[in-house]
Amino acid sequence: MTGEKKPSKGMELLLGLLAVIFTCLYPCVFLFSVNAGEARAVDILPFFLLFLVTALIGLAILSLILRSLSRGAVMTCLGMLVVVNFSMAADWVERKIPWFYSRFQLLLILVIFLALLFLLIRKKPGLTALCGILALTFGVLTVMSLITAAPKLIQSAAPRTEPAAAETEVLTGEKRNVYYLLFDEYGGDENLEAYFGFDNLEFYGELEKRGFSVSHSTRNTESLWTDTLVPNMLNLDYIVSDDLPEKVRRSYLEAPRLSELFFGAGYQVQLVNHRAFLRIHGAAELTQGQTEDNISELLFNRSLYSRLPWIKDRIQLRMFQNYRDNYREPLENAFQALLDAPATAQDGPTLTVSYIQCPHAPFLFDADGTVRDLSQGYGWYWKDESLYPAQLQYVNAMILQAVDHIQAQDPEALIFLMSDHGARVPLHMVEQFGGPRFDAEKETPVMQSTLCCVCIPGQTLDIEGDTCINAVRKALDAAFGTSLGTVTPKTGYVLPDYYNAPESDQREG
Repeated sequence: MTGEKKPSKGMELLLGLLAVIFTCLYPCVFLFSVNAGEARAVDILPFFLLFLVTALIGLAILSLILRSLSRGAVMTCLGMLVVVNFSMAADWVERKIPWFYSRFQLLLILVIFLALLFLLIRKKPGLTALCGILALTFGVLTVMSLITAAPKLIQSAAPRTEPAAAETEVLTGEKRNVYYLLFDEYGGDENLEAYFGFDNLEFYGELEKRGFSVSHSTRNTESLWTDTLVPNMLNLDYIVSDDLPEKVRRSYLEAPRLSELFFGAGYQVQLVNHRAFLRIHGAAELTQGQTEDNISELLFNRSLYSRLPWIKDRIQLRMFQNYRDNYREPLENAFQALLDAPATAQDGPTLTVSYIQCPHAPFLFDADGTVRDLSQGYGWYWKDESLYPAQLQYVNAMILQAVDHIQAQDPEALIFLMSDHGARVPLHMVEQFGGPRFDAEKETPVMQSTLCCVCIPGQTLDIEGDTCINAVRKALDAAFGTSLGTVTPKTGYVLPDYYNAPESDQREG
């Protein structure tokens, strides 16, 4: 007996449940507040419910073991903090202490947890007050996150204003329409050969028949991350780097130099905006029903579930099924919008900017466009080297169809076919399967090998080996009389040490 006045069973139950609920809810609301204006609130629901069910099961078991709901609730809250944040914390620890693998971290946490459990069994303290403190703390943090999100939600709902006209360059000559088509994670020749043994020359040959100038050796050398590469590509220069926060990098998509240049020449700008990635102010959206990565994916990647194979596979399969159901239609909508773009471009000189997240995973499509049977594997299974090339061939067919459609209706149009980076197979293998780690200095340039093709009707352009930025600058100078010239590429980028294998463990060849 401790001599303290025992709280009522009803109060113990209420505070214990509130502590557990807010411990599960806060991380979900926090991630939503960080991504407010871009993410949907409803996307936190699946993992909040998963966390809550896990917590309630743990609460029931621990309360029986400890013979106290309040002690069970406190231990459940501690356990859920580990479950919700383990993968994020483990990645950080492994970057700082490479030999301290996640399994060792998990073992250490388990030992500490069991020690605390043994201590509570022996001492039998009353922890109702601590439950109240936990409920109040995480409840206040949840409310503060919602308050923080409010301005972003209001701002995202506000109408966007037209950008100011560009003043640094002037387009001269015929105001032909321009189509800037960007395909995420479309690999160049070196990339496809190194990781898949795939020869894409037939596709390039078809493009050359249609008047395209093709580069077989383009690399975008400043990064391997879309949030760095695409802002630089659309701004025609190296204005951001991986060192900047993601929000800062993404802000450079709001009024990029490419669209500003054409707005300044009296063009309208329209977007084929798969997954709502583009943000150009004043541009007309041709796509519908598009949303970015949802919060569930972020919560899964941060949690312990992503490190437990017997749970991970089931969750990923379910996530892919949900993703498939919400991916095929937006992707088909984006391709249809691309086919419709030439018709809407006839209303006046038009720049069409298209971002399509394909052949990027998930691997939903076979080469002939049929949707894959999920029983044969979920869509991020990079171990199967046949999935990416099959989806790339599907994208090739879609690209040629779009090009034919554009050239039939808009024969004088300037067309760019670009990608940000190639297939990042070694990186994905480490992130999704824990290895093998690799020689980052050797593999980074291969993963930077990209698609880079330009069509200026009646002209051939030497873009071999140019970065996508310089290929576009050359084409604009040739087609519109600008004096952009080329810029010196940023070089020397190598993936962080986290991906590096010890010299004795690096891949051959």
